[in-house]
Amino acid sequence: MNLNPFDFYRFDNPDGSSKLWAIRYNHDGTFTTFWGKSGAKLTSKTKGIVHPDDMHKLIRSKQRKGYEHSG
Repeated sequence: MNLNPFDFYRFDNPDGSSKLWAIRYNHDGTFTTFWGKSGAKLTSKTKGIVHPDDMHKLIRSKQRKGYEHSG
């Protein structure tokens, strides 16, 4: 069982709907992301880390798109 915490991000659309995105480092050289509309089943994907800054670049990319850290 993986007890590593996720960092959650949320994007609020002008129409009142929202999207969620989460990321977690797995301590085995991979990270997992979850994404989708609020209230729906989230999609997930696990990727290997090629460069130590891979996760940080992805997080910054989401923040530039308007996602805000929520926990």
